[in-house]
Amino acid sequence: MSDPEEPSEAMGGHRLLYVVNDAPFFLSHRLALAVRARRAGYDVTVASPEDAAAFDLLRSEGLTAVAIPLDRGGMNPLKDARVLRHLWRLMARIRPDVVHLVTSKAIIYGGIAARLQGIPALGAFSGMGYVFSNRSAKTRALKALTMTLYRLACRHPRFLGLFQNEDDRRAAVDAGVMRMERTRIAPGSGTDLKVIRATPLPRGRPVVLLPARMLRQKGVAEFAAAAEILRSRGVDALFRLQGDPDPRNPSSFTEEELIALARAPNVEWNPHTSDIAAALSRAHVVALPSHGGEGLPKTLIDAAAAGRPAVATDVPGCRDAIVPGKTGVLCRPRDAADLADRIAALLADGPRLDAMARAARQHAEAHFDVGRIADMHMDLYGELAVAAPRRGRAGP
Repeated sequence: MSDPEEPSEAMGGHRLLYVVNDAPFFLSHRLALAVRARRAGYDVTVASPEDAAAFDLLRSEGLTAVAIPLDRGGMNPLKDARVLRHLWRLMARIRPDVVHLVTSKAIIYGGIAARLQGIPALGAFSGMGYVFSNRSAKTRALKALTMTLYRLACRHPRFLGLFQNEDDRRAAVDAGVMRMERTRIAPGSGTDLKVIRATPLPRGRPVVLLPARMLRQKGVAEFAAAAEILRSRGVDALFRLQGDPDPRNPSSFTEEELIALARAPNVEWNPHTSDIAAALSRAHVVALPSHGGEGLPKTLIDAAAAGRPAVATDVPGCRDAIVPGKTGVLCRPRDAADLADRIAALLADGPRLDAMARAARQHAEAHFDVGRIADMHMDLYGELAVAAPRRGRAGP
């Protein structure tokens, strides 16, 4: 893995470094923001595990892409010390004025590296995740270690924590990760309302769509079980899973398991699509029966933009993305029967479904526009960059 090239001066004189554990995730959730920052005069570098296709796209947008050995797997301090050293050297060479750290490992190791060099950092928490929602003995030990590392990374005056819902912010503050005055709230990563447009609900057989990674904590099993419950009641609806398995995630369904689920006459599995607008236009309802650990799910943000009512679990993040009874409904987590009841009630009431579709789009226009979210981030970058003195070149 080679060192990054020496950066050039940006128009605005400021350099911005993103650190993220997955380049395709960055493309779907943060690319518009990075492009906006470049147009505002930032010299933008994106550091992630190497992905040739994603890196080509980043470079085509005028961004610098740098490969780093950041594994999305479990926490291993001895192995991850290599990540910390690499990020420290990367920051010393690039000399960013602000680093934007996305997801837990990037926040931890990027935050520690930034703290050691006095670089202001914005840590984007997209859900407090598995270690907060699981109570096993193994997970309790992992949580203790994770909290120690979070405090090292985040609890200093040049760090801002950006959360997507109030529950996650309160959990981090209560755990001593950071002080409340060093936190901010933003409603997710937003969505492009010009790309995802509201379309009329389709005619014909109702379609319930679950677009997400095919993980157990996303409620894939409950979704398939709800489909079977409604089929046994004579409700004619197609339950469509849209997304890829994630071999690096221990909770992922395998391709074989997904094929087996799709043998049911009313369940269909399709892989991830880059045209989520088209997938949403063919659905009547979007479901996200998540077990928890969400920030503000882009699945639900995009559904609102498309004017699609949502059925989501009553867990942090999901309940923040909808207006219950107006843009969607909430169901109990890990309860396929309750999920089935809520979906059936929506599909049986056409006027209510139409009203929710209109309200969902209005809610997206008021809260989830990617331009509005980008403005919030530009303000935060400015706040952090202004407070940072310009530095000379640091040695590795």
